[in-house]
Amino acid sequence: MPSSPTGLLSRYFEREREVSGSELPSLRRALSAIPDPRALRGMRYPFTDLLLVFVAAVLSGARSLTMITEWAARAHRDRALFGYGRAPSLATIHRIAVLVDPVALDAAVAVWTTARATAQDT
Repeated sequence: MPSSPTGLLSRYFEREREVSGSELPSLRRALSAIPDPRALRGMRYPFTDLLLVFVAAVLSGARSLTMITEWAARAHRDRALFGYGRAPSLATIHRIAVLVDPVALDAAVAVWTTARATAQDT
């Protein structure tokens, strides 16, 4: 298994390069199954929203934590993806990358991609 979330996620998205707005709720729902390992002190962003940033950024071509942070900043500015005052910082992205359970992330993304493939086949 890849050692970073970007490597883990990129294997799902080799052929696809965009997530439509109508698919984000189902992706958010799949990611909400991943437990939040953070302590309550100092939380600014919901965990599921940060995972959504990871997946959407990697799906858009991000291959490093810096690229995920840059994608988040553009998404925040261009599309108001977040309902927060600012996009997550590189430190926040890094902290989440270290804390996220890779098995749970892998399983949640697998559920979502399988559901997408099944929906496209019908």
